Amino acid sequence: MIRSEGSIKGSPPRTSASWRNAIMGYLLTSDRRAASMVKEGCCAFLRNKTECAHSITCWPNSSLHSGAFTLTDTQPHAVRSLWTFAVALHALPGQESGMLNLQDEAGMDIPELLFYCWLERRHEHLTAPSQLEEIRRWQARFTAPLRSMRRELKPLLEHDPQLADMRNAIKKAELESEREVLRRLALLERGDGAPSEDAWQTWHGKISPPHAAIVLKVRQAAQRIALE
Repeated sequence: MIRSEGSIKGSPPRTSASWRNAIMGYLLTSDRRAASMVKEGCCAFLRNKTECAHSITCWPNSSLHSGAFTLTDTQPHAVRSLWTFAVALHALPGQESGMLNLQDEAGMDIPELLFYCWLERRHEHLTAPSQLEEIRRWQARFTAPLRSMRRELKPLLEHDPQLADMRNAIKKAELESEREVLRRLALLERGDGAPSEDAWQTWHGKISPPHAAIVLKVRQAAQRIALE
């Protein structure tokens, strides 16, 4: 997840092939097929392209609000349901800052949090938590390094505003990677019955009381979201 930030002024649009090649080279180092979703999103940003099919912007209130992501009607119902649920929950007042605190301070995986909230709202549970292992490898291989690069570039903008477009491309790729995570989560095997409190505790592990309070607020807010 990306915190809302003001736009960087004074940096003209650039579509440097060297930037694209550097980012794409990193993403495609070891897994070309797995990186295709991230590659597509990054290239679309650099080409200033916007798809106009059944689209929803991710994440609301973020600095990427003007960059629409495409969610077509050909996607499985569960994928569309989780996506719209996640966007709606993230847009509720106070949720963005709370989730970012969980991510930055408690090391919590926010797509997984959104997924568990969606399961609870649907009165379903994950039949085997081990299903998350492959998705977590994706997060470690793609999302986490992209997030690290984005953060490292931020303090450099003060002295070199020309890096803003490169950082925005990385931000877009990071969000595309998280969207792919949500797609994969939605396709995991589920059973009837909401996750138990023990399942929640097992998932997030030992966290501080303030962080546990944020998780509870997110869960309570999720119950107000209408399901597709």
